[in-house]
Amino acid sequence: MFDLLIIGAGPSGIAAALYASHLGLSVQLIAPSLGGKINWRFALDWIEPVDTVYGAQLVRTFTAELPPDIHLEDSVTEIVASDAGHFVVTTESHGSLEAQSLLISTGAKARRLFVPGEDTYRLKGLSFSSVSHGSLFRGRDVALIGNNDRALLSAMMLSRQVANIHLIAPKPQALNPHLLERLAERGNSHIYRGWSVTRFDGDEFLRSMTLQNASGVTREVKVDGVFVELGLLANSELVAGLVERNNEGRIVIDADCATSRAGIFAAGDVTTAYGEQVPIAIGEGIKAALAVSAYIAQHE
Repeated sequence: MFDLLIIGAGPSGIAAALYASHLGLSVQLIAPSLGGKINWRFALDWIEPVDTVYGAQLVRTFTAELPPDIHLEDSVTEIVASDAGHFVVTTESHGSLEAQSLLISTGAKARRLFVPGEDTYRLKGLSFSSVSHGSLFRGRDVALIGNNDRALLSAMMLSRQVANIHLIAPKPQALNPHLLERLAERGNSHIYRGWSVTRFDGDEFLRSMTLQNASGVTREVKVDGVFVELGLLANSELVAGLVERNNEGRIVIDADCATSRAGIFAAGDVTTAYGEQVPIAIGEGIKAALAVSAYIAQHE
């Protein structure tokens, strides 16, 4: 039996695995591959392909320092809590493993539009994170697609750097009127209430998008970049019946990364912790490892 099974090997999972092993815990890190979002590289025609994820190099350093047999290249299909208070994790190719504790670090995926060109121009002008990539578009024309306060705040922050910001709000009813008014006061903002994106076009890189309103009117908007800020879908289905999740599917955690079930911890974008950034995920992973170590010590 392991002290800890970590499911998911993005920044939080890797950081937790390294620290847990340093703390003397027996650990297995289960994921098809290592790295998560740090493996994405953004490309634009005015720059070389660039690593814009802050903290990515630290994660790579952690990865290089992992014990050689700690990573199990596999996917988890089921998690069961045993009557003895342990956890049985079933994998696709390596059978079942048992542990005293679990760390869920399975991350989250961006909500997508599923329109033509979205896959073609992802990371070639189309981004799902204005925080990570906004600085690449200083002085250029960009669009941001979103319906909530978070999208509005992102658009306001972008407006400080870019030449023009086009806010596309397919469902404007959810927009905060005060924030919307503040954005509208910016001289470089263009707001499209009730318009949807129907396609992205370009050459090697994204150059334009087509919008359509409820009346069927279409409009082409030329842009250098687009940010899709429709929220995240937490990869938390494996523990849906085991721990508390919020209405977005995120795992609810306390200050020590503990969930509502004793012995199950969570870290990174899959949780309710604020800020989907690599340095935050690294810190959450380390904190979770320390919390797990204390939990194991109390239950030995």
